[in-house]
Amino acid sequence: MGLGALVAKAPKVTAAMFMAASRALSGLVTPAQEALGQLLPPMADIRGVSRAVAKAVAIEARDSGLGRLLGDEEYERVIARAQWEPEYAPYRPGGRD
Repeated sequence: MGLGALVAKAPKVTAAMFMAASRALSGLVTPAQEALGQLLPPMADIRGVSRAVAKAVAIEARDSGLGRLLGDEEYERVIARAQWEPEYAPYRPGGRD
């Protein structure tokens, strides 16, 4: 939600943007997952899910006159570049003297 609004440079978040996000999110649940009673995609897919939701929000912002006038594919590229990439420093405990 936030990534899509930021990338679109939307001055506000609307109910339509929340609806676009929820439609995108529910559309990522497969029929097999639904059959198991799952309402959301698995956490293992979080990065792809985040990109899909952000794109839906950004497109809704654009289409409602609140976002940048970028094409759908351009939004995909901008979102991929803007998505935070975690980097973890190696941890090595100090020795005792």
